[in-house]
Amino acid sequence: MYDATITLFNRLERDGELLWYPTVMRDVQLVESEAAVAAKYGYQRGDKALVFIHYLGPPAAPVVAGKVFLRPKEWRRAEDPAGAFTFQCGTDYDFFMAGTWEGSGPVRDADYPGGFYGCMQDRYDQVWAVTGAEKYGVIPHFEVTGR
Repeated sequence: MYDATITLFNRLERDGELLWYPTVMRDVQLVESEAAVAAKYGYQRGDKALVFIHYLGPPAAPVVAGKVFLRPKEWRRAEDPAGAFTFQCGTDYDFFMAGTWEGSGPVRDADYPGGFYGCMQDRYDQVWAVTGAEKYGVIPHFEVTGR
């Protein structure tokens, strides 16, 4: 059941540069629904994903993949953002992909024509923007939605 791997990419803008910090999360449950939505102006991707991620430690300081969870504003202020992760929605959203990202360290958005997220969407089918995240403490886990 918890046999999937995802890579979460956290978005961080500092000093005019956009970076994406990857975190590979193993032993998660990934539930996908694929859909094509015919809209007034043509096809729109309607794929959705829901990920269940177990964490270690108390709910106040969850740990996944050896990294501590921080709320988005706290994560953006962190001295070492690579040592933590967060889930950001809205205009400065994060994204995740099915599978393992083989790169190391942060990814420079400027190195990819059209941006890193756009490039990942063009190259891979299983890439979703984070649209929501909830943390539960009774059975310690996150539920992350993507579109």
